Amino acid sequence: MDPRTLSGWQGYNPYSSDELLAIQMNLEAESAWFTKQNMTFLILPCFDKNSIYPEYLPWPYADAIGPSRLAQIFEHMKLHSKVQLVDVRQPLLTAKKLNQFDTYFKTDSHWNNIGAFYAYKEIVKRLLIVYPQFVPHNLEDFVLDTNLKRAGDLAGMANLDVSHILEHQLVSKKNITANRMSPKKDKILIFGDSFSDFFFKDYFWRHFNEVKYVYGYSNARYKFDKSTILQYRPNVVIIESIERFWINP
Repeated sequence: MDPRTLSGWQGYNPYSSDELLAIQMNLEAESAWFTKQNMTFLILPCFDKNSIYPEYLPWPYADAIGPSRLAQIFEHMKLHSKVQLVDVRQPLLTAKKLNQFDTYFKTDSHWNNIGAFYAYKEIVKRLLIVYPQFVPHNLEDFVLDTNLKRAGDLAGMANLDVSHILEHQLVSKKNITANRMSPKKDKILIFGDSFSDFFFKDYFWRHFNEVKYVYGYSNARYKFDKSTILQYRPNVVIIESIERFWINP
């Protein structure tokens, strides 16, 4: 991992006011373009595992002296802009505390489908304004499986045998009744990194006729590729990007 990622998370390298203003102007310009296209546009920064599970970091990195760079962006946008980012940190922390299950894989840097579920729920809260007919997934639609065996990227980097480690996942119940399903309509485009590919995109098949996922990296100063968007003409666009890219734009 880039050492700037941890220093940016710990608060050692904060954004300046000018940098925050530049980020604000870029995000507002991008949002304005989507508004002109009559598309619902949502920005989802995903949190690195260390933001949700800092207690597992080695001691020199576990303590923060101030807000992270991503926290700075969230706060700045709340105070100065109508473009509001989708903040999933608190729902993930609450799920971790109250439900006693993992929202990220033990052996991987990514969230599992439980963490992705809580991000999906925050997105749907925004979409219900546009699609009040949506019937979101509830936690009761699933059962918790705590016996998943899976070797993740962190285990691979460390060359560890993790065959004895059991992971958590949600398994969909097969008897969800028809009245728990939404009428499907429209198209959604999810532009994101591996966090989108890890389960997140799959939850939206409940609501949309078409779910398109495009892999790519983005950050707070990124100019989104409009060609794919204009070609596909989605009704909803979600831009997802992991925290480390917001810390090191």
